[in-house]
Amino acid sequence: MRLTMLLVVLALALAAPRGVRADEPTGSDAVTPSVSASVEAGAFVPVAFAPRVGDSAGTASLASGYQSAGDGMVLRADAEARVLRWLAVRGGVEVSTRPERQRPFVGVRVQVLDQSEDGVDGSLGLAYQQDGFRSAEGRLELAASLSRRIDALGLYASLAYAQDEENDDRQADLQLAALHRFSRRFHAGAGARVRADLFSDDVKRQPGESDLELVAGPLASVAVGAFAIFGQVGVSAVHVEHFDVGVHALGGIGAAF
Repeated sequence: MRLTMLLVVLALALAAPRGVRADEPTGSDAVTPSVSASVEAGAFVPVAFAPRVGDSAGTASLASGYQSAGDGMVLRADAEARVLRWLAVRGGVEVSTRPERQRPFVGVRVQVLDQSEDGVDGSLGLAYQQDGFRSAEGRLELAASLSRRIDALGLYASLAYAQDEENDDRQADLQLAALHRFSRRFHAGAGARVRADLFSDDVKRQPGESDLELVAGPLASVAVGAFAIFGQVGVSAVHVEHFDVGVHALGGIGAAF
């Protein structure tokens, strides 16, 4: 929780002293084009997979989130590298406290639509998530992402479906976001996420594992050199045996190269 709030406060502190002018002067601390392009491509926007490939050679991010509803905390680290102009590979790990688990993952994504030709950017992604570092079990996730830029406004949407090898644990994940570019350095908007079980009957589900999660709230990203500090604060709702509503906070730092 302390790490989450520190990253959120740091993002706001970096944004506040500077005017969000579109004609910011460049200098020794100017934002690198790759990080600005990665933010607008959706690399650090809360979507399952960014819709664009090729805006940078690679990205890496570390994020921590906390939900008072359910008293759960998540730490996620991931990195992605572009292999071809339309193909990228990624890997990382997600650690959560409620339920307590560690999920390393690897995946690929392919850009199949380009806004300049198709009116929207779009990609398809396939990932494998392992249930713990020593477990032989895991699940496959298929995701589709779309985005469209309208001048300084970016609109993002993604839908993911995951299931385990026994086909008794199925999950859907819908994420929506809008992000406005106030300057190359500062982007802000709002995002929402709904994650739900789809008739799962896995007898090995951990106690306290939710079957429905909702998160929504404003988000912001501040670019500093080759880095982007991002955060979101809003409301969360978690259903285990009953609905629990509380505060959601997420903070993180990303880099593009």
